[in-house]
Amino acid sequence: MIGWALGWFTHQHWQELSDATTAGNRVSVTRPSADGTDGTTPVSNTGDMPRTGWNADAMLAQRHYPAIVQDYLAHLSAGEEEKANRLRNLILQHVRELQQRGQGHDASRLLTHYIEYEYRDVEALTLLSELYATRKDYLNAIRTLYDARAHVYRPEDLTRLDTRIHGLVSEYAGVLSTYEDKRPLLDLYRQVTQLEPDYSPYFVSLARIQLELDNMEAARQSLNLVAYDPMVGEEARNLLSRLDGKAYSDNGEATVIPLIPAGDHYLVDAWIDGQARVRLMIDTGASLTVIKPSSLLNAGVTYRETDHDSRFITVNGAVQAPVLQLNELTLGNQSVRPIKVGGIEMTTAPGVDGLLGMNYLKHFRFFIDQTENVLRLSETE
Repeated sequence: MIGWALGWFTHQHWQELSDATTAGNRVSVTRPSADGTDGTTPVSNTGDMPRTGWNADAMLAQRHYPAIVQDYLAHLSAGEEEKANRLRNLILQHVRELQQRGQGHDASRLLTHYIEYEYRDVEALTLLSELYATRKDYLNAIRTLYDARAHVYRPEDLTRLDTRIHGLVSEYAGVLSTYEDKRPLLDLYRQVTQLEPDYSPYFVSLARIQLELDNMEAARQSLNLVAYDPMVGEEARNLLSRLDGKAYSDNGEATVIPLIPAGDHYLVDAWIDGQARVRLMIDTGASLTVIKPSSLLNAGVTYRETDHDSRFITVNGAVQAPVLQLNELTLGNQSVRPIKVGGIEMTTAPGVDGLLGMNYLKHFRFFIDQTENVLRLSETE
């Protein structure tokens, strides 16, 4: 279950590779660039080089980055894993050397060519985050580490990444706190509460900024979400008491929805059109909710074809699938209408019908309470 869930959508920010196979294996790539350029990678002397007699060191020295990545992919396709792994290690080592020499532009180019395909390589993503952080591009550094976090399994690696992420958020918050305009700081905490909705300190920090901006109702909603969290609950309740001028009491403002633990993830029951139940795995890395068409058919759900397909990244590679539109999707008493979903048949654990993505969750302030195994939802300000 973890395997198929973690592969979804983390590759959404990389556009598709576009390659023209003319004489000499010319390759060009257009995609969001890690160095802040327009995203078009120069190809002069990249695809036209003579491949015979060139080795990996020579390709790297001559900045033939698409070519060496294509060689890496060719070894993978041929089942030559040892050769592919040697090339992978050589690529990442060269990125480190470029970074040490202050050649961040070239390091970014090489790394983004590689990540165009190997978007689940945690070490590569961590290196890319370091490149962003070196340029003080904190938001991209943070987002890239969250991409890496989605593919980590060992607790010690997760702890290491969490420490780095929280450190970067704190560092960036420190920079933004010196600004007279507090809206960038507010936006930072809005984003990280969505990227890591089970980390309660973010919600208290968000509430403090909301209070500073005199948005009392928004602060109250943020604090209510974590009022019973063991890490920050006492602090949240104290802030609520001062805000309301009386001792805190649960006023039921947040919708509380039971969660079903499933390994390191959570399942939640949702209702389509108020009558058909589907069980979805919460995936905050998924930009679009995904439901199996067979589950919709079995539930007797009416949906509308949008005549639009989308490219989805799964653990087994990229797939093209239709985007469907449902009239309504509801959790508890909170509904989004209408809502688009990806219609993909996928192998899941018994009884799991798909993924609950951010195109539903973004309509709410939400907190995944791992102590109580509940999802807390409130209206956004």
